[in-house]
Amino acid sequence: MTSTRHGEARSALREVQSRHQDIQKIERTITELAQLFNEMSIMIEVQESAIDNIETKAQETETQMESGLQATEQAVVKARSARRKKWYCIGLIVLIIGTAPPSSSHLPSSAGLLSHPRLGFNILMCSCHCCHCHCRKTRDKVAFVSLWMMSIYATI
Repeated sequence: MTSTRHGEARSALREVQSRHQDIQKIERTITELAQLFNEMSIMIEVQESAIDNIETKAQETETQMESGLQATEQAVVKARSARRKKWYCIGLIVLIIGTAPPSSSHLPSSAGLLSHPRLGFNILMCSCHCCHCHCRKTRDKVAFVSLWMMSIYATI
């Protein structure tokens, strides 16, 4: 009887020791888990300023992209308008040239026209020997043609 009690007591002791070891293992695991949470908290605090900075930069980028898109849209509208005006100017030049007298005998004898198509400029020498240089830009061509036409009609 005592041996059975003794055996039962030993077996109960082994079970208690096994449970104690399991509880100690759970305690270590919980301690490690708490330590991981503390480390995560520290990492979040350290990286919070970097994350805020990234978020601010992303918002600034979005704002700049929107303003860039608006500027691009305005540039497209202005380019279309400039292209339309260029065609109006070309039409005006054709109209002026079409209505001009067929001969250039109306130019004063001291007036001359120098042009250099490779370099892209035209020079009108007036009777007063001043010169007006005009490049290939459309508005300058219109100014050149109008100066030329004024010099023609001034001598008529």
